[in-house]
Amino acid sequence: MVQVFLLFSCRTSTIHPAGEVKDFFAQLDDSSLVKDHFMLVDSVQYDSWKQIFTTYALQDSSLARPDIDFMAAQMEVADQEVWTPDTFDSASIISKHYVDSLSKFCAAGHRPHYYIFSKPYFSRDKNYCVLFYNYYVGRNCAETSLRLYRKDRGKWLYVKSYFSIVS
Repeated sequence: MVQVFLLFSCRTSTIHPAGEVKDFFAQLDDSSLVKDHFMLVDSVQYDSWKQIFTTYALQDSSLARPDIDFMAAQMEVADQEVWTPDTFDSASIISKHYVDSLSKFCAAGHRPHYYIFSKPYFSRDKNYCVLFYNYYVGRNCAETSLRLYRKDRGKWLYVKSYFSIVS
């Protein structure tokens, strides 16, 4: 059992809320995000986001090429990371396994509403940020989007979604 724990702990790191990450979520002004008492899966979202981000961002004039390159470079990840409660003011941090276990108790297989986020990827000047946002409403209902935010007067405001998939 000790070997399993050591193997897991070497591959996973905890996100320590650097001021900018904690501040981003605290200052986020996005009406689609429920900020009071929400559930967040502990695993930080990592997929092939770099290619998706650069493809969409280069087709748009919202970000300059140096910002796109800077943000894309942050998406190259060595370790899987997990969220902790000290990053969020009112999130219940849960495991994906826990979400899956809850659906077993419901005859229809329903799951609770929950989010999965990437880390926020900031522009060099910290005035723009990209977030991969996933909101699950049930077994067959979800939204996945790549969102761009801009900092304005101390708030992170939603600018646009480079893409959004709703099922």
